[in-house]
Amino acid sequence: MTGSSEPRRAPAGAGLAEGAALTEGAALADTAGSTDGAAPLTVAVIGLGNMGGRIARRLAAQGHSVTGLDARPGRAEELGIT
Repeated sequence: MTGSSEPRRAPAGAGLAEGAALTEGAALADTAGSTDGAAPLTVAVIGLGNMGGRIARRLAAQGHSVTGLDARPGRAEELGIT
């Protein structure tokens, strides 16, 4: 283990902006084309439990495009996201 604080980066062809940072257990954001942060994000949340569900709902309520993935079928629809 190196102790590096550098985030892992999305591999080519992953459907995210080239070099997008990956965070385990949190949201992944694609901000391609946005230079000032004002444009809506396209976000995937993996794991829609207590933490992931809240993250997904807040982002969707703020107008961002949110896709959720959870082990429980139908969980994304329960939260009102795709």
